[in-house]
Amino acid sequence: MELEQMHDTREGWLSHGLSVMGGRLNSHGYALPDKVKVACGFGPGARGGKKTAAVCIAPEASTEGITEVFISPVISDPVTALGAVLVMSGHAAGQGKGRAFKAFCLAMGLEGKAKEARPNSATEAWLRDEVLPMLGAYPHASIDLSKRDNKQGTRMIKLVCPETKDKKGNHYTVRMTKKWLDTYGAPLSPAGVKMIVDGGDEDAGEE
Repeated sequence: MELEQMHDTREGWLSHGLSVMGGRLNSHGYALPDKVKVACGFGPGARGGKKTAAVCIAPEASTEGITEVFISPVISDPVTALGAVLVMSGHAAGQGKGRAFKAFCLAMGLEGKAKEARPNSATEAWLRDEVLPMLGAYPHASIDLSKRDNKQGTRMIKLVCPETKDKKGNHYTVRMTKKWLDTYGAPLSPAGVKMIVDGGDEDAGEE
């Protein structure tokens, strides 16, 4: 079924979905915190993780005492995204551990292991047939992490002092970027000797 787009932003769509989940929680005796936000993005500890569908950050980690929920941008299927919101609503409501989470999953119609909890067939049908029409199309396109550009590391140039050695015969060594070497030349070693390029380049992340 093709849905009309009712929200201009992913956050607006997800926030609307979270409010619907809040109503479902209330009907089973649970409640979302007063301050809770949901966004599309990689939460702390999940960046680049293809298998991490969502992350919930406790309010203690927020300078404003806000519970933060992040839904992975890898997910573009709206029902899957809503399922992740429902699972994270349990964490946001303080039911994310042990027996409390098992009880929450049972009440909400979630199945699977704790780290892989997902809607069962009945809950998935509810999300697809009842919740999704209220929200409209999810304004988000999936990203393919395998096609992202990896940042090129800065080439670090190895320089050695030709005269300074330790007891094992290893030369005194420093590494610097080509940028600084070209601009200021090779530095002096502690012995006052101008260092020379050894040729042992290696990647260092940034200049």
